[in-house]
Formats: sequence, structure tokens, C-alpha cells
Amino acid sequence: MRKLAVFLVFVAFLALPTAVFAADEPAPLPVLTPIQEVLEWSEDDWGRWPRDIRFGLEDPEGNIIVPPIFRQVETVWVNGREMFFGPYIVVQFCFDSENWGDRRWGVVNRYGEYVVWPVFTQMNPIAGTDLLRVQYDGAWGIIDRRGNIILPIIYRQIGEFTDGTAPIQYEREWGIVDISGNIIIPFEYQAATGFVNGFAAVRHDNGWGFIDRDNNIVVSPIYDAVSPFNGYGLARVRLDGKYGFVDYLNRVHIPLIYDALDEDFLYGLARAGMRTDEDSWARSYGFINIGGHVVVPLEFSWHEAEILRSLMRIPAANLPDLVEKPHWWDDNLRSTLPQRVDLQIFDIFSGITYNVRSFSNGNHADVEPATAADTEALFRAAGGASWNGRPVWVTVGDRTFAAAIHSMPHAQDTIPDNNMDGHICLHFYGSTQHVDNRAVHAYTILAAYEAFGLLSRVLR
Repeated sequence: MRKLAVFLVFVAFLALPTAVFAADEPAPLPVLTPIQEVLEWSEDDWGRWPRDIRFGLEDPEGNIIVPPIFRQVETVWVNGREMFFGPYIVVQFCFDSENWGDRRWGVVNRYGEYVVWPVFTQMNPIAGTDLLRVQYDGAWGIIDRRGNIILPIIYRQIGEFTDGTAPIQYEREWGIVDISGNIIIPFEYQAATGFVNGFAAVRHDNGWGFIDRDNNIVVSPIYDAVSPFNGYGLARVRLDGKYGFVDYLNRVHIPLIYDALDEDFLYGLARAGMRTDEDSWARSYGFINIGGHVVVPLEFSWHEAEILRSLMRIPAANLPDLVEKPHWWDDNLRSTLPQRVDLQIFDIFSGITYNVRSFSNGNHADVEPATAADTEALFRAAGGASWNGRPVWVTVGDRTFAAAIHSMPHAQDTIPDNNMDGHICLHFYGSTQHVDNRAVHAYTILAAYEAFGLLSRVLR
């Protein structure tokens, strides 16, 4: 009965005039932040945990704009905070809290009014557009956030959009659709991707190759797997377990001899790996250039190669002559680390650099990003707010130290205009937590220290 009700709502949705859903744009409002309400709790041997949580949105003054009745509300993370932007909000409504299959997706405006009724089993925003991939009764199509149908909801699958195109399946065959809902490549392939850098991967006669936008074959479909063409005009391919690169003229550019290979080149270098023994899955890694020449010998572990890949982002002129690991207490770093001045942070795994300022050297250094741009860089490096420590190099004057930093704002705030409410912790070798005086992030700090040794080994 409940499914019938949802179906009738969907039929009514399709039958209503477009104007019903094309309401005027709401007046601009401040950025909204999510709120939640726990409707039901559960308990077990491990403790008490929320079983039924509903979400809504409030404005900066605490006024509820969208009531907390939804299973999910589409938001984004900005500078460590979850926020909502734009006039239309994708929400998940629950017809029956006991039945996960009855959760449906719809759209409300910033006044909490329905713009698209919650009738869809899946709803995925298409990045950079006002469009949504939607699923109803097993079929996929595209609508905009006002409910206008861009592509009929009759297709078996619609993939992710790249360069304004996406793979689309009708019955058993695949083609490609553009952002306006036009089928630009007919349904004649076993599988496909959207276009990237002018070419799309397609599977034909059980092999993968590439086509151009006129549906001409540019790389023969003979490979077991392919990756998109990169900015150097090369695509990684795999055949019989070996990787190499081809170009768009259907030529093998780098021979298929590697057991592992990056799909793109960072500063002209790609990480390559080969088995150390044909009877083993263990691999040694190094780097090749665009011409296929080995420039860093294949003698490193995957983890070491990952660190080296990050260090490539540092201009040669900025590489430190030495990275130190002084003890926070025994070597008196606690007293000598300057406060209220900019400390340069280099995040080893992301290659991102930003500045922080220390306002207290206690059990460890309490710091904040120096500017709003530094806060943005911190969260970009860490992937948002997190208590997980990250290996970093800290440069103060002519000295560079191995350290670990997390990205979770908390407690005291000393810089009002850096878009961070609170501070973060910077740990050095031997520094401890405030709460229990326990040394933390030791392995992370060691990784930062050993990264320099690894770099020195390669440079030698």
C-alpha cells in the first residue's frame, strides 16, 4: 500500500505542469548549517547509540529553516565546518522508519518547502550543475532541482559525468549522454566512460579501447583495462597483467612491462613497480619519465615511493638542507620554538604548504592557521577536520623540524579572522597531550623525519 502511495505521488509529479516546480528563486539568505535530532536510541553491551537521527538546517542566529525530519541533507565541508549553499536542498525523507527501503529523495527550497516531492530511490547531484541523476522503480534519468525532466527516467544506468558527458545504459548496451540530455554516442558498446581530455573509453568484443567525440576508434579495443587520457596525451593500459602507456594515434608509447604504474605523471614522473620475484606479489617501486626512462631506480617500497611522490612537489630551491628531530623537553625545543610568528608547515603526503602561529608552548605547541587562506590550505591537505595526525616539516628561520599536526579546531581561539573557531595541536618528538601527559603521534613524527632521509638517499 505504501509503495502504491509513493507511485501515485510520482505520477502526480510527472503530470503537474513545469510551472508548479519552477518557483521563483528565494531571496539570498546566510549560509545554513546542519542540525540533528535523535528520535530513537538503542542500547547493547557496548553502550547507548542513536538508532534514528533526523537532520535539518538552521541559520547563523539559530532559527530553524529546514526542520529536522530528514534522514539526510546534502551539505558540503568548508574550512572544517559542514554547511549548505544554494537555493535548493537535496533531502532524504523516510515514509517508514522501520523500513530502509521506504527512504525516498526529494528537493526542498531554503524555506523548507517541497520543490520536488520525495519519490526517488536515489538522487545524485551532478557536480557544477543544477542537475540531478535520479532513480525511480529501477530506472534512471536526469532532472533539474526544480523538477524539470532533462532526460526521461527510462535508462538502466547513468554513470558519473566527466567533461559534461556520462556513460548511459539502455537495455544491455552502453552509449554516452551529454549534460543537456542528448545521446551523443549510440548504444552499441559493452561498457563505456564519459569523455576525458577529448576521448572516452569503450569496451567492444570484450576489449577496452578509446573513441573520439565522432565515435571514431582511436585506440584499438584490445586491452584488459584502460585509464583516462592524461594531460600529456597518454593513457595507461593493461594487457595480461602488465601496464604501459599508449597515445591517441594508437601507438604504444611506453612498453607494457610494469606490474604497477601510475595513470598520470606528476611533474613529468610516474611511479612504476615490478615484482621482485615472479612467484611473489611483492614489488619494488621507482619512477619513470614521460619518455619511459627510469630516473629513480625501482628499489623502494610502495610507502617510500608514496612519500617521494609527495616530496616532488617541493621546488628544488626550497628543499631543506637538514630536517631535525629534537626532543620537545630534553633538547629544550619547548622553550626555543618562537611564538606569535609564522611557522611554515609542509604537509608531506599532500605536498601543500601553509603557515601557522603558535600562541602557547606547553605540553605541545598550540597553533592556529595564520590567515583564512592558510586555514583553507590546512583543510585541503587533511581532507577536512580530523584528529588524525599528519607528518609535516616545520620551518622556522633556517631550521626545519619533523612534526605531526591534526586539523580539528577546538578550545581557545586567538586569531579572529582566519575562518577557524578554535586552535589545533602541533606535536614534536617527545611532546605530550594535555589530558594525560601521554606522548602521541610518535610514529607520524618518525615518518616525517625518515622522509628526509629517503629524499637524501634518492638525491645521492
